[in-house]
Amino acid sequence: VSLLSGGMVFGLFLRNYGQDLYDLDTARTIAVNMLVAGHLFYLFTCRKLYATSLNRAFFDNKYVFVSVGILIVLQIAFTYIPVMNHLFGTTPLNLTHFRYPLVAGLIVFSVVEVEKLIVRTVKNRS
Repeated sequence: VSLLSGGMVFGLFLRNYGQDLYDLDTARTIAVNMLVAGHLFYLFTCRKLYATSLNRAFFDNKYVFVSVGILIVLQIAFTYIPVMNHLFGTTPLNLTHFRYPLVAGLIVFSVVEVEKLIVRTVKNRS
């Protein structure tokens, strides 16, 4: 998961900044938000080691959702509060920039869920 999310972050940063699609601060801010989103989605997949994460028990642990809420508030602060932008060399993003973190998170979630499906299938055949 670290290689997947890190690879996506690094690759997109190089694409966004290296090909002059975005300035350094915007590319950096997108990259950090992608990393956080990837690991946020991973949090939901790793709650069950082999079972699918999309089941009736998805909402059972309210502390996970409290933690996610706190993380989102902190990430919004990181992205939009001017002093944070100054400290970290970031810049406020517009809504279209968030397609990258969302897609990265969905890719991480999907890859881990497919991996768990493969493991369950192999385990049931043995």
